[in-house]
Amino acid sequence: MLFFESMLGYAGILLFLPFFLLRRQHRASKLAVGGLEPFLTAAISGANQERKPPLSFWLFLCAYLLANSVLISAYGVSEDRVLLEDQSVSVSRAQAQAPSGYAKHVIVGSSTQSIQQADLLEEIQSLPNNSKVTVWTDLPRPHHLPAWIDWQNQAFAKQKEILGVILSAQPVSNIQWRVHWAKQEHVTASLQIGSWSSAMLIGEEGSLLIPVEEGSRRIQWVIEGKADAQGSVGKSWALPEVRIQLPAGSHLAWRAAALAAWPSADLGDGPRFALQINGQVQTLRELDDGMPWSREPVAQDVARLAEVLRASITAAHPPRDAREYLPSLPIDADRFALSATHNFARPQIAPWMVFAVLLAAVCAAIAWVKIPMQEPASYSEV
Repeated sequence: MLFFESMLGYAGILLFLPFFLLRRQHRASKLAVGGLEPFLTAAISGANQERKPPLSFWLFLCAYLLANSVLISAYGVSEDRVLLEDQSVSVSRAQAQAPSGYAKHVIVGSSTQSIQQADLLEEIQSLPNNSKVTVWTDLPRPHHLPAWIDWQNQAFAKQKEILGVILSAQPVSNIQWRVHWAKQEHVTASLQIGSWSSAMLIGEEGSLLIPVEEGSRRIQWVIEGKADAQGSVGKSWALPEVRIQLPAGSHLAWRAAALAAWPSADLGDGPRFALQINGQVQTLRELDDGMPWSREPVAQDVARLAEVLRASITAAHPPRDAREYLPSLPIDADRFALSATHNFARPQIAPWMVFAVLLAAVCAAIAWVKIPMQEPASYSEV
Protein backbone atom coordinates (compact mmCIF):
# COMPACT_ATOMS: atom_id res chain seq x y z
CA MET A 1 0.00 0.00 0.00
CA LEU A 2 2.90 2.38 0.66
CA PHE A 3 4.19 1.66 -2.86
CA PHE A 4 0.74 2.43 -4.31
CA GLU A 5 0.58 5.72 -2.43
CA SER A 6 4.05 6.70 -3.73
CA MET A 7 3.03 5.90 -7.32
CA LEU A 8 0.03 8.20 -6.97
CA GLY A 9 2.33 11.06 -6.08
CA TYR A 10 4.72 10.38 -8.98
CA ALA A 11 1.83 10.00 -11.43
CA GLY A 12 0.45 13.38 -10.40
CA ILE A 13 3.82 15.00 -11.21
CA LEU A 14 4.16 13.22 -14.55
CA LEU A 15 0.77 14.50 -15.65
CA PHE A 16 2.18 18.04 -15.56
CA LEU A 17 5.02 17.33 -18.05
CA PRO A 18 3.01 18.15 -21.21
CA PHE A 19 2.39 21.65 -19.89
CA PHE A 20 6.13 22.32 -19.82
CA LEU A 21 6.26 21.57 -23.56
CA LEU A 22 3.59 24.17 -24.17
CA ARG A 23 5.75 26.89 -22.65
CA ARG A 24 7.69 27.24 -25.91
CA GLN A 25 4.74 28.96 -27.53
CA HIS A 26 5.01 31.78 -25.01
CA ARG A 27 8.66 32.48 -25.81
CA ALA A 28 9.42 35.44 -28.03
CA SER A 29 10.53 34.53 -31.55
CA LYS A 30 14.25 34.79 -32.12
CA LEU A 31 14.87 37.57 -34.59
CA ALA A 32 18.33 37.93 -36.04
CA VAL A 33 17.88 41.46 -37.33
CA GLY A 34 20.05 44.07 -38.87
CA GLY A 35 17.36 46.74 -39.04
CA LEU A 36 13.77 47.67 -38.13
CA GLU A 37 12.00 45.92 -41.02
CA PRO A 38 11.06 42.73 -39.04
CA PHE A 39 9.51 44.80 -36.26
CA LEU A 40 7.50 46.88 -38.70
CA THR A 41 6.27 43.71 -40.43
CA ALA A 42 5.21 42.21 -37.10
CA ALA A 43 3.33 45.34 -36.15
CA ILE A 44 1.47 45.49 -39.47
CA SER A 45 0.49 41.78 -39.43
CA GLY A 46 -0.67 41.90 -35.81
CA ALA A 47 1.82 39.26 -34.72
CA ASN A 48 2.59 41.26 -31.62
CA GLN A 49 -0.92 40.64 -30.21
CA GLU A 50 -1.21 38.46 -27.08
CA ARG A 51 -1.62 34.84 -28.03
CA LYS A 52 -4.42 32.74 -26.55
CA PRO A 53 -3.76 29.20 -25.24
CA PRO A 54 -3.80 26.79 -28.18
CA LEU A 55 -6.12 23.81 -28.57
CA SER A 56 -3.38 21.49 -27.32
CA PHE A 57 -3.39 23.31 -23.97
CA TRP A 58 -7.09 22.63 -23.40
CA LEU A 59 -6.77 19.01 -24.52
CA PHE A 60 -3.89 18.42 -22.13
CA LEU A 61 -5.85 20.11 -19.34
CA CYS A 62 -8.84 17.86 -20.01
CA ALA A 63 -6.58 14.77 -20.01
CA TYR A 64 -4.98 15.88 -16.75
CA LEU A 65 -8.30 16.43 -14.98
CA LEU A 66 -9.67 13.06 -16.12
CA ALA A 67 -6.55 11.16 -15.12
CA ASN A 68 -6.34 12.93 -11.79
CA SER A 69 -9.98 12.09 -11.01
CA VAL A 70 -9.31 8.41 -11.70
CA LEU A 71 -6.22 8.42 -9.48
CA ILE A 72 -8.02 10.06 -6.59
CA SER A 73 -11.00 7.70 -6.91
CA ALA A 74 -8.70 4.66 -7.14
CA TYR A 75 -6.97 5.76 -3.94
CA GLY A 76 -10.31 6.08 -2.17
CA VAL A 77 -11.43 2.64 -3.38
CA SER A 78 -8.17 0.92 -2.50
CA GLU A 79 -8.18 2.03 1.13
CA ASP A 80 -11.24 2.76 3.25
CA ARG A 81 -10.01 4.10 6.60
CA VAL A 82 -12.38 3.01 9.36
CA LEU A 83 -12.42 3.93 13.05
CA LEU A 84 -13.97 1.19 15.19
CA GLU A 85 -14.78 2.87 18.51
CA ASP A 86 -15.56 0.95 21.68
CA GLN A 87 -18.07 2.97 23.73
CA SER A 88 -18.62 0.56 26.60
CA VAL A 89 -18.65 1.63 30.26
CA SER A 90 -14.95 1.00 30.88
CA VAL A 91 -13.96 3.18 27.90
CA SER A 92 -16.40 5.96 28.78
CA ARG A 93 -15.17 6.33 32.34
CA ALA A 94 -11.61 6.96 31.09
CA GLN A 95 -12.85 10.06 29.20
CA ALA A 96 -10.19 9.65 26.50
CA GLN A 97 -10.94 11.46 23.23
CA ALA A 98 -11.14 9.17 20.19
CA PRO A 99 -9.18 10.22 17.07
CA SER A 100 -10.94 11.83 14.10
CA GLY A 101 -10.47 12.18 10.36
CA TYR A 102 -11.65 8.73 9.24
CA ALA A 103 -13.80 8.00 6.20
CA LYS A 104 -16.07 5.76 8.26
CA HIS A 105 -16.85 5.73 11.99
CA VAL A 106 -18.32 2.57 13.52
CA ILE A 107 -19.50 2.65 17.15
CA VAL A 108 -19.64 -0.59 19.13
CA GLY A 109 -21.18 -0.92 22.58
CA SER A 110 -22.93 1.49 24.94
CA SER A 111 -23.20 2.34 28.62
CA THR A 112 -25.35 -0.77 29.15
CA GLN A 113 -23.55 -3.20 26.83
CA SER A 114 -20.41 -5.17 27.59
CA ILE A 115 -17.87 -5.26 24.75
CA GLN A 116 -15.09 -7.85 24.48
CA GLN A 117 -12.21 -8.44 22.09
CA ALA A 118 -14.26 -11.06 20.23
CA ASP A 119 -17.07 -8.53 19.63
CA LEU A 120 -14.63 -6.08 18.05
CA LEU A 121 -13.02 -8.75 15.85
CA GLU A 122 -16.44 -9.94 14.67
CA GLU A 123 -17.31 -6.36 13.75
CA ILE A 124 -14.06 -6.11 11.76
CA GLN A 125 -15.05 -9.26 9.86
CA SER A 126 -18.18 -7.48 8.60
CA LEU A 127 -16.25 -4.52 7.16
CA PRO A 128 -15.36 -4.28 3.42
CA ASN A 129 -12.26 -6.17 2.31
CA ASN A 130 -10.34 -3.00 1.50
CA SER A 131 -10.68 -1.42 4.95
CA LYS A 132 -7.79 -0.18 7.02
CA VAL A 133 -9.09 -0.38 10.58
CA THR A 134 -8.16 1.57 13.70
CA VAL A 135 -9.64 0.12 16.90
CA TRP A 136 -10.16 2.51 19.81
CA THR A 137 -10.61 0.48 22.99
CA ASP A 138 -9.22 -0.19 26.45
CA LEU A 139 -9.10 -3.95 25.84
CA PRO A 140 -5.72 -5.67 25.36
CA ARG A 141 -4.44 -6.30 21.84
CA PRO A 142 -5.26 -9.85 20.66
CA HIS A 143 -2.44 -12.19 19.66
CA HIS A 144 -1.59 -12.63 15.94
CA LEU A 145 -3.47 -9.52 14.86
CA PRO A 146 -2.89 -8.61 11.16
CA ALA A 147 -0.83 -5.50 10.44
CA TRP A 148 -3.75 -3.70 8.75
CA ILE A 149 -5.55 -3.47 12.12
CA ASP A 150 -4.23 -0.67 14.32
CA TRP A 151 -5.27 -1.62 17.86
CA GLN A 152 -5.05 1.57 19.92
CA ASN A 153 -5.40 1.06 23.67
CA GLN A 154 -2.39 3.07 24.87
CA ALA A 155 -4.57 6.02 25.91
CA PHE A 156 -6.12 3.83 28.63
CA ALA A 157 -2.86 2.51 30.09
CA LYS A 158 -2.98 4.93 33.04
CA GLN A 159 -6.58 4.12 33.92
CA LYS A 160 -6.83 3.06 37.54
CA GLU A 161 -7.30 -0.67 37.83
CA ILE A 162 -10.48 -1.96 39.46
CA LEU A 163 -9.80 -4.86 41.82
CA GLY A 164 -13.41 -5.75 42.55
CA VAL A 165 -16.89 -4.85 41.36
CA ILE A 166 -20.41 -5.14 42.78
CA LEU A 167 -22.50 -6.61 39.99
CA SER A 168 -26.05 -6.30 41.33
CA ALA A 169 -28.20 -6.23 44.46
CA GLN A 170 -31.83 -7.23 44.96
CA PRO A 171 -33.94 -7.31 48.13
CA VAL A 172 -35.10 -10.64 49.53
CA SER A 173 -36.96 -8.96 52.39
CA ASN A 174 -37.42 -5.48 53.75
CA ILE A 175 -34.13 -5.77 55.69
CA GLN A 176 -31.99 -8.15 53.60
CA TRP A 177 -30.48 -7.87 50.13
CA ARG A 178 -28.65 -10.42 48.01
CA VAL A 179 -25.49 -8.95 46.52
CA HIS A 180 -23.56 -10.43 43.58
CA TRP A 181 -19.87 -9.55 43.30
CA ALA A 182 -16.69 -10.34 41.37
CA LYS A 183 -13.03 -9.57 42.04
CA GLN A 184 -9.49 -10.47 41.10
CA GLU A 185 -8.52 -13.72 42.77
CA HIS A 186 -5.44 -12.43 44.61
CA VAL A 187 -7.31 -9.48 46.19
CA THR A 188 -8.24 -9.58 49.88
CA ALA A 189 -11.60 -7.86 50.17
CA SER A 190 -14.95 -7.70 51.93
CA LEU A 191 -18.23 -5.79 51.60
CA GLN A 192 -19.51 -3.13 53.96
CA ILE A 193 -22.76 -1.25 54.47
CA GLY A 194 -23.28 1.02 57.43
CA SER A 195 -21.74 -0.62 60.50
CA TRP A 196 -21.94 -4.13 59.02
CA SER A 197 -19.02 -5.85 57.27
CA SER A 198 -18.85 -9.26 55.66
CA ALA A 199 -16.18 -11.89 56.11
CA MET A 200 -13.32 -12.01 53.60
CA LEU A 201 -14.62 -12.97 50.19
CA ILE A 202 -13.12 -16.11 48.69
CA GLY A 203 -12.76 -16.79 44.98
CA GLU A 204 -13.35 -14.62 41.95
CA GLU A 205 -17.14 -14.24 42.15
CA GLY A 206 -20.11 -15.06 44.34
CA SER A 207 -23.11 -13.69 46.23
CA LEU A 208 -24.11 -13.17 49.84
CA LEU A 209 -26.97 -11.86 51.94
CA ILE A 210 -26.39 -8.58 53.70
CA PRO A 211 -28.52 -6.89 56.36
CA VAL A 212 -29.56 -3.33 55.58
CA GLU A 213 -29.83 -0.95 58.49
CA GLU A 214 -32.23 1.97 58.35
CA GLY A 215 -30.54 4.90 56.68
CA SER A 216 -27.85 2.78 55.01
CA ARG A 217 -28.25 2.90 51.24
CA ARG A 218 -24.79 2.13 49.79
CA ILE A 219 -22.72 -1.06 49.71
CA GLN A 220 -19.00 -0.63 49.14
CA TRP A 221 -15.81 -2.63 48.89
CA VAL A 222 -13.23 -2.86 51.63
CA ILE A 223 -10.00 -3.89 49.90
CA GLU A 224 -7.00 -4.80 52.04
CA GLY A 225 -8.57 -3.01 54.98
CA LYS A 226 -9.37 0.22 53.12
CA ALA A 227 -12.83 1.31 52.06
CA ASP A 228 -13.05 2.61 48.49
CA ALA A 229 -14.42 6.06 47.76
CA GLN A 230 -18.18 6.09 47.31
CA GLY A 231 -17.92 7.70 43.91
CA SER A 232 -15.70 5.00 42.41
CA VAL A 233 -17.30 3.39 39.38
CA GLY A 234 -18.08 -0.28 39.97
CA LYS A 235 -16.75 -0.32 43.52
CA SER A 236 -20.00 0.59 45.24
CA TRP A 237 -23.70 0.03 44.76
CA ALA A 238 -26.45 2.43 45.78
CA LEU A 239 -29.58 0.62 46.93
CA PRO A 240 -32.55 2.15 45.10
CA GLU A 241 -35.38 3.64 47.15
CA VAL A 242 -38.57 2.25 45.64
CA ARG A 243 -42.10 3.49 46.37
CA ILE A 244 -45.14 1.80 44.86
CA GLN A 245 -48.44 3.66 44.81
CA LEU A 246 -51.51 1.49 44.39
CA PRO A 247 -54.86 2.91 43.24
CA ALA A 248 -57.19 3.83 46.07
CA GLY A 249 -59.65 1.02 46.85
CA SER A 250 -57.33 -1.73 45.60
CA HIS A 251 -57.81 -5.22 46.96
CA LEU A 252 -55.44 -6.00 49.87
CA ALA A 253 -53.92 -8.89 47.92
CA TRP A 254 -52.32 -6.36 45.55
CA ARG A 255 -50.16 -5.08 48.41
CA ALA A 256 -48.79 -8.56 48.97
CA ALA A 257 -48.20 -8.94 45.23
CA ALA A 258 -46.27 -5.64 45.08
CA LEU A 259 -44.09 -6.59 48.06
CA ALA A 260 -43.44 -10.00 46.55
CA ALA A 261 -42.15 -8.28 43.41
CA TRP A 262 -39.89 -5.88 45.37
CA PRO A 263 -39.79 -6.69 49.12
CA SER A 264 -38.11 -3.46 50.25
CA ALA A 265 -40.64 -1.17 48.54
CA ASP A 266 -42.55 1.49 50.45
CA LEU A 267 -46.26 1.11 49.70
CA GLY A 268 -48.78 3.90 49.45
CA ASP A 269 -52.20 4.78 48.00
CA GLY A 270 -53.16 7.33 45.39
CA PRO A 271 -55.55 8.10 42.56
CA ARG A 272 -53.73 5.73 40.19
CA PHE A 273 -50.85 3.24 40.08
CA ALA A 274 -47.40 4.84 40.17
CA LEU A 275 -43.78 3.74 40.67
CA GLN A 276 -41.09 6.00 42.08
CA ILE A 277 -37.37 5.14 42.03
CA ASN A 278 -35.21 7.49 44.09
CA GLY A 279 -37.97 10.08 43.90
CA GLN A 280 -38.32 9.87 40.10
CA VAL A 281 -41.75 8.83 38.81
CA GLN A 282 -41.60 6.04 36.23
CA THR A 283 -44.23 5.76 33.50
CA LEU A 284 -45.60 2.23 33.34
CA ARG A 285 -48.02 2.13 30.42
CA GLU A 286 -48.29 -1.66 30.75
CA LEU A 287 -50.21 -1.22 34.03
CA ASP A 288 -52.30 1.82 33.14
CA ASP A 289 -55.27 -0.08 31.81
CA GLY A 290 -56.81 -3.46 32.21
CA MET A 291 -55.55 -4.29 35.71
CA PRO A 292 -58.36 -5.48 38.05
CA TRP A 293 -57.25 -3.44 41.08
CA SER A 294 -60.59 -3.72 42.86
CA ARG A 295 -60.66 -7.53 42.97
CA GLU A 296 -58.28 -10.20 44.13
CA PRO A 297 -55.55 -10.77 41.51
CA VAL A 298 -55.11 -14.12 39.80
CA ALA A 299 -51.71 -15.70 39.12
CA GLN A 300 -51.39 -14.05 35.70
CA ASP A 301 -52.02 -10.59 37.19
CA VAL A 302 -49.41 -11.13 39.92
CA ALA A 303 -46.85 -12.30 37.36
CA ARG A 304 -47.56 -9.30 35.12
CA LEU A 305 -47.15 -6.84 38.00
CA ALA A 306 -43.90 -8.46 39.13
CA GLU A 307 -42.46 -8.54 35.61
CA VAL A 308 -43.18 -4.87 34.93
CA LEU A 309 -41.90 -3.68 38.33
CA ARG A 310 -38.66 -5.65 38.20
CA ALA A 311 -37.97 -4.66 34.60
CA SER A 312 -38.46 -0.97 35.40
CA ILE A 313 -36.24 -1.04 38.49
CA THR A 314 -33.58 -3.09 36.73
CA ALA A 315 -33.57 -0.65 33.81
CA ALA A 316 -32.91 2.20 36.27
CA HIS A 317 -30.18 0.18 38.05
CA PRO A 318 -28.89 -2.31 35.46
CA PRO A 319 -26.59 -5.14 36.57
CA ARG A 320 -22.91 -4.84 35.72
CA ASP A 321 -20.79 -7.20 33.66
CA ALA A 322 -17.57 -8.16 35.45
CA ARG A 323 -15.73 -8.33 32.12
CA GLU A 324 -16.25 -4.59 31.67
CA TYR A 325 -14.45 -3.80 34.93
CA LEU A 326 -11.92 -6.52 35.71
CA PRO A 327 -8.80 -7.07 33.54
CA SER A 328 -9.03 -9.55 30.66
CA LEU A 329 -6.31 -11.53 28.89
CA PRO A 330 -5.59 -11.20 25.15
CA ILE A 331 -7.34 -13.72 22.92
CA ASP A 332 -6.00 -15.28 19.73
CA ALA A 333 -7.17 -13.51 16.57
CA ASP A 334 -6.31 -16.53 14.38
CA ARG A 335 -9.68 -18.17 15.09
CA PHE A 336 -11.44 -15.28 13.32
CA ALA A 337 -9.68 -16.06 10.01
CA LEU A 338 -8.69 -12.45 9.32
CA SER A 339 -6.64 -12.15 6.13
CA ALA A 340 -3.03 -11.08 6.56
CA THR A 341 -3.27 -9.10 3.28
CA HIS A 342 -6.78 -7.80 3.91
CA ASN A 343 -5.82 -4.18 3.28
CA PHE A 344 -3.97 -4.86 0.02
CA ALA A 345 -6.87 -6.35 -1.94
CA ARG A 346 -7.07 -5.16 -5.56
CA PRO A 347 -9.69 -2.42 -5.88
CA GLN A 348 -12.68 -2.92 -8.09
CA ILE A 349 -12.36 -0.59 -11.09
CA ALA A 350 -15.62 1.13 -11.98
CA PRO A 351 -16.62 1.30 -15.69
CA TRP A 352 -16.46 5.10 -15.63
CA MET A 353 -12.80 4.91 -14.60
CA VAL A 354 -11.94 2.84 -17.68
CA PHE A 355 -13.82 5.27 -19.93
CA ALA A 356 -12.14 8.28 -18.28
CA VAL A 357 -8.65 6.78 -18.77
CA LEU A 358 -9.33 6.07 -22.46
CA LEU A 359 -10.72 9.56 -23.02
CA ALA A 360 -7.71 11.09 -21.26
CA ALA A 361 -5.36 9.08 -23.47
CA VAL A 362 -7.15 10.24 -26.65
CA CYS A 363 -7.06 13.88 -25.51
CA ALA A 364 -3.36 13.62 -24.66
CA ALA A 365 -2.52 12.02 -28.03
CA ILE A 366 -4.37 14.68 -30.03
CA ALA A 367 -2.85 17.42 -27.90
CA TRP A 368 0.64 16.07 -28.49
CA VAL A 369 0.18 16.30 -32.24
CA LYS A 370 -1.32 19.76 -31.95
CA ILE A 371 1.49 21.27 -29.89
CA PRO A 372 2.50 24.44 -31.81
CA MET A 373 6.07 24.42 -33.04
CA GLN A 374 8.41 27.36 -32.66
CA GLU A 375 8.39 29.69 -35.66
CA PRO A 376 11.62 29.96 -37.68
CA ALA A 377 13.81 32.89 -36.88
CA SER A 378 13.50 35.99 -39.07
CA TYR A 379 16.53 37.76 -40.45
CA SER A 380 16.89 41.09 -42.13
CA GLU A 381 19.87 42.82 -43.45
CA VAL A 382 20.21 46.57 -43.31
